[in-house]
Amino acid sequence: MKRPAGIIDSKAIRESLDRLDQIAKEHPELLARAGEDCSPEAWEETLKEALPMVGRPKGEDAVSVTVRLPARLVEEICAKAEELRAEGLALSRTGVIRYLLEQSLKPARAPHKTEDGGEER
Repeated sequence: MKRPAGIIDSKAIRESLDRLDQIAKEHPELLARAGEDCSPEAWEETLKEALPMVGRPKGEDAVSVTVRLPARLVEEICAKAEELRAEGLALSRTGVIRYLLEQSLKPARAPHKTEDGGEER
């Protein structure tokens, strides 16, 4: 049910703040350190890097790929979706699959350092 404009759900806000406190306790490394940029612009940049897989890919040609997966693997994908949801990132199963593919292929796309300090792909 959609809430009318101007109505604030105090209970939901309180629950969200409690969840943020819990995340801060479980992951102190996520808290800002002295000298770190915590500006809205820095947060937007972080979110752009962290959430590239939400929704359909933008700015690229998207190709639909149909794949049959074992039930066990689909269960693992759903478990990963729940894990990400607990961390505050709600993705569809398709989004999770796209996220996992991006994360697993990142090292392969990263430039490699050569012995002389240069980079090669």
